[in-house]
Amino acid sequence: MKKLVSNESGSYCSETVEHNGRKFKVVSRSGNAYSHLEVYVYTVDGGLALIANEYDIPGYKYVDYVLSEMLRLPLHKGNVKAAEDYISRAFPKVS
Repeated sequence: MKKLVSNESGSYCSETVEHNGRKFKVVSRSGNAYSHLEVYVYTVDGGLALIANEYDIPGYKYVDYVLSEMLRLPLHKGNVKAAEDYISRAFPKVS
């Protein structure tokens, strides 16, 4: 899996990655009373299609907005990693 672009803060982490010739966008975000993890695939026309969310991804951890930014950022990064593992398993290399 090759990381193409990333952005991170205490309330938002995203990565665009390429895996087996396909591009995916992973977003982990949290705020007042919500925490979400989403995986999108780039479509042939350049759009994004949601393929999974926090309910589908093993290893997802809720990121509580009352935590400090220093504590939230590692949780977001862990969620992005869990989503990348999901992508690897859901879209294995085809020989």
